[in-house]
Amino acid sequence: MVKSVDPAILQMVVTSWSKLKEFDDYENVAGQKVMKFLFEKCPKAKPMFGYDLYAEVDDLTSDPKFIAHSKQLITMFDMTFNMMGPDGHLVSEQIKALGEKHVAYGVQAEMFPIMGKALKNMLKEIQGDEFTTELHDAWRSVFGVIAQELMITVLKSKSKKDGVAQQVTNNPVAA
Repeated sequence: MVKSVDPAILQMVVTSWSKLKEFDDYENVAGQKVMKFLFEKCPKAKPMFGYDLYAEVDDLTSDPKFIAHSKQLITMFDMTFNMMGPDGHLVSEQIKALGEKHVAYGVQAEMFPIMGKALKNMLKEIQGDEFTTELHDAWRSVFGVIAQELMITVLKSKSKKDGVAQQVTNNPVAA
C-alpha cells in the first residue's frame, strides 16, 4: 500500500520544483549541487556512477560524465514527481519499477535519506529565502513518501538475494 501526501503539501512541492525549472540550465546547476552533496556525504555512491571511491569530488565536477549524470538525476526527479497524482498518491507500479532500477544500480536503502538532504540543500541554495521552513517540511514529507517506497523495493530485493544465498549455502548439492 502506497502512502499518500496531502494534496496541499504536494502542490507546494510541485510549485517549488516548477520555480526551480525557471532557472537557466537548472538541470546542470541543480544536478551538480545534488551530486556533489551526495558524493561528499556518501562516498560509496561514487562507484555507482563509475568513479573511484577515493576520487576528490571537486575534481569530478568538470568531467563530462559527471555533468551528464547530474542532468540525468534531475530528469529522474522530474519523472518521479510526475508519478504522483493530483490527489497525492504515488503510482505504485511506476515507483516500484524505479526502485528496481535503483537496485540494479547498487543503491542501498541508507542512501535515500542522504539524497533527500542533498535535494533540500540544493533547493535552499538556489531558492534562498523562498525555501522556507514550511517548504522544507513539505519537501521532507513528499520525498519521504517516495524514498520510503524506493527503500521498500531495495530492501525486498536484498532480502530475496539474501534468501537465495542462504538457500544455496544450506543446499548440500551446491556445497
